[in-house]
Amino acid sequence: MKKTNIIITIIFLIFSLVIGVNHEPWADEAQSWIIARDANSAEILWDIARYEGSFPLWHLTLRLFINLGLTYEFLYIVPIIISLIGLIIFLKRVEAPTYVKVLLPFSYYIFYQYTIIARSYCYLFLAFSLFVITYKNRFESPLKYIMALIFLSLISMHGMVISISFMIVFVIEMINAKKIKHYIKELLLFGIMMTIEIIILFPRSDLYMTVAAVFTIPEIVTGMINTVLGGGNLFFKIYNLISVLLLLYLFIKLCSLKNKNIPIATALVFFFMFVIRMASHHCGIIFLLIVFGIILHYDEVKEKNKNLDKIFIIVLILYSILSIHSSINDLTKQYSGAKEMANYIEENGYHNKKIFGFGFKDVSLQPYFSENLYKNMDEAIYRWSSNNKDFIIYCNFEDYEKDYFNEIPEYIVLEWDETDSRLKLIEKCIQDTNKYEIEYRTMGHQFFKNYYSEYEGYTLYKLKQ
Repeated sequence: MKKTNIIITIIFLIFSLVIGVNHEPWADEAQSWIIARDANSAEILWDIARYEGSFPLWHLTLRLFINLGLTYEFLYIVPIIISLIGLIIFLKRVEAPTYVKVLLPFSYYIFYQYTIIARSYCYLFLAFSLFVITYKNRFESPLKYIMALIFLSLISMHGMVISISFMIVFVIEMINAKKIKHYIKELLLFGIMMTIEIIILFPRSDLYMTVAAVFTIPEIVTGMINTVLGGGNLFFKIYNLISVLLLLYLFIKLCSLKNKNIPIATALVFFFMFVIRMASHHCGIIFLLIVFGIILHYDEVKEKNKNLDKIFIIVLILYSILSIHSSINDLTKQYSGAKEMANYIEENGYHNKKIFGFGFKDVSLQPYFSENLYKNMDEAIYRWSSNNKDFIIYCNFEDYEKDYFNEIPEYIVLEWDETDSRLKLIEKCIQDTNKYEIEYRTMGHQFFKNYYSEYEGYTLYKLKQ
């Protein structure tokens, strides 16, 4: 088994490096890097985290690597290192069938979505592995279990929801066993850490994107259907539907168990996703919950379901094929057009000119320059603040379009997405001035599972001579 583990680790490392070195970071990846580069640790902890809505473990991790001399060109190395740590611990310490250890590390969410794309979610593989390892001895070694839950909560707000739900189940177990008084110190530690995290994440008064229940029932249903079926042709839709239905089958088997920790956590995360924050890549958290739930309760589920291994193998194969498909797309297409546009601007010396940028995705160009690229923005960091006038204008451009171009910049960088009506309005406004011409355009395709989910292209407008 040791040889198998070494082979799996080497293959994972080689594949992730090959894909990572060819991956063009997009806006979310760039924003985290700029925060880590331009803000100090105190600002990240107390100020910026309250805009970003996520505990700044990832930003502080990037800041550490930046201080060690890492440049943006090698950003892909950071999530690979973290995923490798998770992989080694998973292979060595987690009890699971051999086929799980061979296939799971290469499944779509673990390998592609949470390793190739550099975000805080790269910690999830490690966190869920630690959860499984510490769970079985949670009463004998409660501190290790509590620390694993705290670590999970530091990754994202989804992780915090899962961590709290697991803790609630643990407290109920302690009450039923009449042992709660024996774990007061551990409970106090968890309570203190959750309080600190809530204080750090408490929204700023000028936060533009407020937290509120904004989805109606039809919107929730539509969102779920779109997430399940995805884009692409009929074959891809059927493929996605089958993979999700088989995953749902595994979830139903977990619901039949006496221990409801995974179903409760899954229900709470679904509620959080569709009421507070819904994004397709967050579905990987549900995937990991179910998969690690099966690993955790494997013997019990296997005893009741003779076909468990067959279904589990099919699920892992289907999601591994999705990983291969997205990796090939990333190798053959640009994930983001930001790098190409930044190179063009730098090669022509335009970064020393007066350039205007619009909207959040323009932050993707910022890490390629040592200073703020855009003259209409106060800093390179993009703040989700009502005081960020350029963000407010971008979101409500129809109220500003008549007056916005009174001040004439030499160059304008605008996101290019032919499906976005707001961008079309801004583009029309630029063209209607008859003062600009298109000088350069780049294209990026963001991939989700087996289809292009959205564009991240850019257009450079130049003031006519």
